[in-house]
Amino acid sequence: MTVGGILVWVIAGTDLFAMLCAAIPADASSPAFVNTLTGFIAGFAPPYTPAIVILPFTLGVLWIYRSTGRHEA
Repeated sequence: MTVGGILVWVIAGTDLFAMLCAAIPADASSPAFVNTLTGFIAGFAPPYTPAIVILPFTLGVLWIYRSTGRHEA
């Protein structure tokens, strides 16, 4: 269970990094190289990958796992 949560965090982190990097440059039709603030924020609009959707639920699973004491031993 712990390894699966770590994998979700790694994949979601790389997906978020890819979304960030894709939102920085402007469209090909724009004369500017860097995107505007509105275009940058629009780059984070849905659809999201499944790893990003599952990411908040891994925090709950981690909290339950830590509170039951199974992580020791």
